[in-house]
Amino acid sequence: MSELTNRVRNIPPEMLLDIAAGIEEPVDIAFRYGFSASEYIKLSQSQEFLREINIQRAENDRTGVTARNKAGLFYDVLADAYFKRLLAEDVSVAQLAAGVDTFATLGGRKPKNDAVGMSGAQFSITFNIPNAAAMPQIKDINQPVPKKEAILSGISFGVTDVEDTDGESEE
Repeated sequence: MSELTNRVRNIPPEMLLDIAAGIEEPVDIAFRYGFSASEYIKLSQSQEFLREINIQRAENDRTGVTARNKAGLFYDVLADAYFKRLLAEDVSVAQLAAGVDTFATLGGRKPKNDAVGMSGAQFSITFNIPNAAAMPQIKDINQPVPKKEAILSGISFGVTDVEDTDGESEE
C-alpha cells in the first residue's frame, strides 16, 4: 500500500468541508493539509474522494451552509466597495448615517434596545399600603370632653389593700 493510498483513507474531515464549501481552490486547500499539487491531482481522480465531496456539498446545500458562506464572501467583497463609496464627497449625510448604521449592525457595535439609558446598578422600591389606611377614622368633635375625675375614676391599679402613708391601714 502506497503512502498516498494511506493518506487518502485518512483525509481530515475539515479538508472535505473546506473543499465542499467551494470558496478556495481545492489544490490550495489540499496543500494546506499537506498534499502536493500532484498528489491532489491523483486524489481528485478517486471516485471515493469525489463521492465524499459531493455528499458534503449536498449536506451544505440542505442546511444552508453554502448560502451563508456565499453571503459572507459577497459581504467581504462588497463591504470594502461600500465603505469607499461612503467616503466620497458627494455622499449625503443621510446616506453616510445609513452606512454607519449598517456597519455598526454588521460589526456588532450597535447598542441593544433594552440597554439604552440604563447604566449602573438597578434597584426598585416597593410600597405596601394596607387597605385599612385608606379609610380614616372620623371623630365627632362636638362630644363633651370628659372631666378629669371621670377619667381617673375609670382607671384601676389592681391594688386590693389600701395602706396609709404612715404605715397604718384604714378600717
